Amino acid sequence: MIKDYFHGFIAVLRALGMVWKPRLRRFILIPLLLNTVIFAVAIGGLSYLIEKLMLSYIPQGLLWLQWLLWPLLLAAFALAVLFTFSLLANFIAGPFTGLLAEQVEKQLTGRPLPSVQGISVNLRGAFVGLKTQTATLLYILICAIPLFLLSFIPFSALWLPFLWFLFSSWMLALGYLAIPAGNHQLTFSQIRALARKRRALVFGMGTAMSLLTFLPLFNFFALNVGTIAATLLWSEQLKNLAAKNVL
Repeated sequence: MIKDYFHGFIAVLRALGMVWKPRLRRFILIPLLLNTVIFAVAIGGLSYLIEKLMLSYIPQGLLWLQWLLWPLLLAAFALAVLFTFSLLANFIAGPFTGLLAEQVEKQLTGRPLPSVQGISVNLRGAFVGLKTQTATLLYILICAIPLFLLSFIPFSALWLPFLWFLFSSWMLALGYLAIPAGNHQLTFSQIRALARKRRALVFGMGTAMSLLTFLPLFNFFALNVGTIAATLLWSEQLKNLAAKNVL
């Protein structure tokens, strides 16, 4: 289990080293641009949100607690906002990250994805990919509702950042894993079943991606890095397991 977690975490570091490989560069530019715009909006609105919440969240008689609650609230809402915008970027850039994942897998295996013939088959593949991404987004957002509600309970800030970190680590990993798996027309239920079989591996990647979203400048590359890291895990660890147990 520890070895799996380590491999998952290291996959993100490996992906950082692959981001500007010449053969991948043209597949990275559009997701990078989309991710930059979306994260710039997220970061710009985060400070405004925190300031407004601070004024309404803490009763007047307890304003002296700001020194404690401010960093906790900042961490919790930063995780929530950056996590939400990561999902949005992932969904909007889906067609482009799918191409990136396909190219990474081709370089890793030396073989292109199996080609399909006919307009109807290609359309069906595109529809399955879109359906998978949509199901992933809806599932994650629905699961996030309890955590959003908890944020309005007084003093929940003491433990909310830790819950958000665990939640976002797992869900981000699922979202990114859906990109290379979706290229092979796996449904979201199949992707979840596959992730449960290698929980530590998937959670290790998700942990590293959650940390990456907090690092200035690096978080603008999160969409590309997450796609590449998930494709590494898919090609090297999960593809054969999917063929044996899921498909």
